[in-house]
Amino acid sequence: FIILGSILSQLKIRGFQRTHSRTVEFLRDPRKNGIYFPNQHFKDTVATLNPVVHFLRWIPFHIEAVSDSHRFEVVVLSNNPTFIESLKNEGFKAMTPYDFVCSSDDYSHVCDSSLLNQLRNVASSIKERLSNDSKEYESLTPRENLSMQPYWTPNKIETELKKGTVMQGCLAVNESCFEEAWVGNVLINGRNARNRGVHGDIVVVQLLPEGEWSVPPSKRRLFMEHEENGGEHINCIPKGNMNGKVQTGIIVAVIERRWRQYVVSLSK
Repeated sequence: FIILGSILSQLKIRGFQRTHSRTVEFLRDPRKNGIYFPNQHFKDTVATLNPVVHFLRWIPFHIEAVSDSHRFEVVVLSNNPTFIESLKNEGFKAMTPYDFVCSSDDYSHVCDSSLLNQLRNVASSIKERLSNDSKEYESLTPRENLSMQPYWTPNKIETELKKGTVMQGCLAVNESCFEEAWVGNVLINGRNARNRGVHGDIVVVQLLPEGEWSVPPSKRRLFMEHEENGGEHINCIPKGNMNGKVQTGIIVAVIERRWRQYVVSLSK
C-alpha cells in the first residue's frame, strides 16, 4: 500500500486529525507493508493540479525500471465515488476499499488469505448494517424535515441589522437538551431553526413575532409539573410570562465558524 504525501497533507489541512494519526501509525507498522511516498517533493511527480493522477502516470514506468518483474497492477482505493469515476475516465483502476476486499482472489497476494477473508466478512457485515440503518433513518426522518433555509446575503444582513429585525451573537447550545440553543436571551428552538449553526458560532438571528415564541424544551417538563400540581411550583415560571414562552428566533446566517475539528450532534 502506497500513501502519497499530498494525501496525508490534505488529511491534516482539512482537519481529519484522527484519520491522519491512524494513517501515520499504519505507515510505522512494518507488518502492514505501508509505504510513504513524498510525491510533492520528488521532481518526477510534483504537480500543482491533480497530483494523484500525475503519480499514477509515473509509477508504472518507475516500477518497470527498478523491478525485474513487469507483472503488477496499480489500484486506487477511495470512498469518494466522484474521484473514483474521474480516475476510471482517465483509464486507471479505482474502487472502494469494500469492493477491493470483496473482489476476486486476484489480490490475495497483497496480504494473507485468512486476513483477506476476515476483511471481507467484516466489510460485508458493515455494509449490510449501514444499509439497514440508512433505510430505517429515511423511514423515520422525512427528507423534507431535513431541509435547511439558505443563508442571507451580506447586503440583506446589513440592512436588517439597521432595521433591528435581526441580531448578531454567539450561539450556545444546551448541553443537556440538543433541541435548545440560545443567542443571548433569544431562544433557538429545534434543529431547523438552528440552520446548521454549531455551538460557538457567531450567527445572525431573525427575531420572530411574539405569536411565534416558544417554551424552552428544557422547561416544558417543569411547566407540565406546575400544571399537574395546581401551581405549587410557581417559582419555575419566568416572571411576567405565565405561559413560559420566551423571545424566539431563527438563524439566518453564520458570520464566523468557531467549531473544533470534529463536530457532531446526537439527538438521542
